[in-house]
Amino acid sequence: MDGLRLRVVNYGVTGYVNWQASAWFADELAAGVGRTWRCSSTAANDAALAVEREAYGLLDADGTYSLSMSDEQTDELAAYAKAQGYRSTGDLDLAARLAALQYRRGVDRADRAAAEAGVPVVRFWQPTLATIPPDRPLVADALEEWDISRSRQRALDALQHDIAERSGVELVDITDLFDDVDRPVFFDQTHCNEFGADRQAAAILDRIAPLLGGSS
Repeated sequence: MDGLRLRVVNYGVTGYVNWQASAWFADELAAGVGRTWRCSSTAANDAALAVEREAYGLLDADGTYSLSMSDEQTDELAAYAKAQGYRSTGDLDLAARLAALQYRRGVDRADRAAAEAGVPVVRFWQPTLATIPPDRPLVADALEEWDISRSRQRALDALQHDIAERSGVELVDITDLFDDVDRPVFFDQTHCNEFGADRQAAAILDRIAPLLGGSS
């Protein structure tokens, strides 16, 4: 990229939802750890957490929660829900509302810290099997390969879009990034292989280069 010298560091953590990443980011800035720019992708983990919260009765709209990462954790949540007499109804509207509220709080916390430190933040709506339109050949091939029903894919797509819309967070949409691709891109429902990751990185850099003083 002409005119730019960048040092890119990946601080992603397995299973983190936006709230955890935003809190970590704010704490790093408060501790004086220097950053010049932050790019963030919308996380499928937030949609998974939305479903989990509704399933186990974690309905405190002002509470913040993280995604379970083990069978032991989900067993504990199931036991808690049972002890409370809670039974899931599969209400995805409620799940989306809870997730959007927590997502927005995380974004606001990160943005306040970034503004104080003079660190610009850009957030991207990234392509996953649940955000790419289901009529794209890439999605159809992956669903068939992993035996995922179209109805489940459509439900996840609707949930993630609902969360994003309700949060009111401004996102740069790059979900059309693989519309012309006829080769494997994902190694699971969310994460890209090296080819897909390189293409996403190039798309992100192309969009932020003018803001950094470079040319695409």
